[in-house]
Amino acid sequence: MYVTQKKYRYTLADSLRVYLGRLSFGALILCHVRVMEGRVMKRSTNGTSGKTERSLLEERLKRSDKWAARQTAPGAGGEDREQEITSLRGSKTTPSQRPAARKDDDGGADAFKYKRGERNVINNIKDKKLRMEIRRSEKAAKEAEARAARAEILLPSEAGFLEAEGMEQTHKFKQQDIKQAVDVGSAKKVFNLRLDELGPYSSRYSRNGRFLLLGGKRGHLALADWMSGTVKCEVQVKETVRDISFLHNETMFAAAQKKYVYIYDNQGLEVHCMRNHIEVNRMAYLPYHFLLATVGNAGFLKYQDSSTGELVSELRTKLGRCDCMALNLYNAMVNLGHSNGTVTMWAPSMSAPVVSIFTHRGPVSAIATDSQGRYMATAGLDGQVCLLKAVL
Repeated sequence: MYVTQKKYRYTLADSLRVYLGRLSFGALILCHVRVMEGRVMKRSTNGTSGKTERSLLEERLKRSDKWAARQTAPGAGGEDREQEITSLRGSKTTPSQRPAARKDDDGGADAFKYKRGERNVINNIKDKKLRMEIRRSEKAAKEAEARAARAEILLPSEAGFLEAEGMEQTHKFKQQDIKQAVDVGSAKKVFNLRLDELGPYSSRYSRNGRFLLLGGKRGHLALADWMSGTVKCEVQVKETVRDISFLHNETMFAAAQKKYVYIYDNQGLEVHCMRNHIEVNRMAYLPYHFLLATVGNAGFLKYQDSSTGELVSELRTKLGRCDCMALNLYNAMVNLGHSNGTVTMWAPSMSAPVVSIFTHRGPVSAIATDSQGRYMATAGLDGQVCLLKAVL
C-alpha cells in the first residue's frame, strides 16, 4: 500500500516509523520535566516541612547579627521582635499611613476657571461604545484643565494700561512720556514713520502682527517687518490707491487701485488683476473662508475666492455708493455703512442683508467691531458715535 503525493512516494511503514519517533521524543521530554520538578520540590521542602512562615522568619532573624546584638542590649522586649519579623515579611501600609496625594495634581482651585462646563451623565447610556467615548473625552477635558492651571505660572504678565492720577487725562499723554515709563523691551518697539509726501495712507497689519502694509493714495505701496525694521518691498503703481488688504498671510496682498483690484506678492510683483471688481473703495478679507469682499461706487458687494479665483457672489445693496466697511471676525459678517445713516450686515449666501440698523441722521463715516463680535461702534457725519451691543 502506497501513499502518493505528486512526485514523492511514501510507504505506510515509513509513516508509522516517523509517527512513533515523534511520540517517543515527546515522552522523553515530559519525563525529564517531571524529574526536574521533583528535584526542585525536594530542595524547597528540605528542612522546612511542618514549619510555619513565622517560625521560618524567627530562625532567619536569630541567625542575623542584629538579632544577637538586640538580645544582649538592655530593655529588649517583644515589640522589637514583632517589628523585626514584620519588616522581614514586608508589611502593607494602611490608607492612613500612605503619603497624601498632591492637591495640585488636578490643578487645584486654579483649574476651576478653565472648567469646560458640567460633566456628562453616562449612567443612562446603553451603548457601551458611546459610553466609553464620552468617558475618554471627559478624562481628556479634565487633564486639559489641570495642564492649563499648572501652566498658568508660565503665562506672561498682564497687559499694560494707562492710569491717570488726579486731574490728568489719558488722551493728553504723549508717546515720549509712555516710552520713558515702560520697560526697555517695550521701549525698543516704538518707531516713527514720516510719510508726508504720498499720503494719506491706509495701513494693515498681518494676522501674526509682525508685518505692516502701507498704501498711499498717490500710488505708494510698502510692506515692512516693523519688529526688525526692514522693508520687504516697495512699489510705486503711479495711480490712485483707495484701499489695501492682506490675503491669507503676509506673502500676498491686494490693492484697490483707480479702476481694478490688483494682487501682489511679498516681492512687489503683480500676480493677478481682478477685472470683475471695478472702482472699489473698501476691501476686507475673510481668513477662514478665503474670500475677499469688496464694495465700491456701484454699490455692489462682491466675494472673490482667493484659492480658486472664482467670483462666489455679487450682492446688490440698493443703497448707492458705499465707502465704509468693517469685518466682524467672530461671525464673518461684513458690515457696511451707507450714506442714509444705516448699517447693514451681509453674508455671502444671502441676497438681502441679515440685519439693517438705522444708526445716524447723516452718512456713516466709520465702523469698528471688537474681536469677540459683541460690540460695534459707528461714527457719522452728524457728529455722533453710536455704540451697539449684540444680544446673544
